[in-house]
Amino acid sequence: MVRRGFLAGLVGALGAGIASGLALLGAAFVRATTRPRTASEVRVPVYAVRDGRDVPLKVEDVAVGEPVECHTAYLRLEGWYWQKVERQLYAQRDARGDVELLSRRCTHLGCLVSWKSGAESFACPCHKGVFRRDGSVASGPPPRPLERVAFEVQDGLLEVRAV
Repeated sequence: MVRRGFLAGLVGALGAGIASGLALLGAAFVRATTRPRTASEVRVPVYAVRDGRDVPLKVEDVAVGEPVECHTAYLRLEGWYWQKVERQLYAQRDARGDVELLSRRCTHLGCLVSWKSGAESFACPCHKGVFRRDGSVASGPPPRPLERVAFEVQDGLLEVRAV
């Protein structure tokens, strides 16, 4: 009887140890994956491609007329891993001459729109969505205008927040 009681106690202790270890692992997983999102104060430059190289986009490089194709990229902490975030953009001057950034992602299914200078509009190749110069929908299936991207100017360079 003594041996049977000892083995029962040993199995109970092992079970309790395994259960507490699993509980600790679960708590660590929940803590790692549910970090509160906070607004990032990190700003990253916007780049344009010139002569096959990425160069930081200056405000004076954005002329009236043709939108400038540009992009930005940064790393963002997603739970326990770092994800590379890339954004494709167009920089242009609006009717008042102010610089604005528009996302190149079509609001229908996320395809990249391209500028058609002859038509003075952005066209989506996937489902024939068309956007006016200001980003508003001209025709096709897109449900809303192109996203306007907030930016700041630092030493004459365009920068966006890494969020």
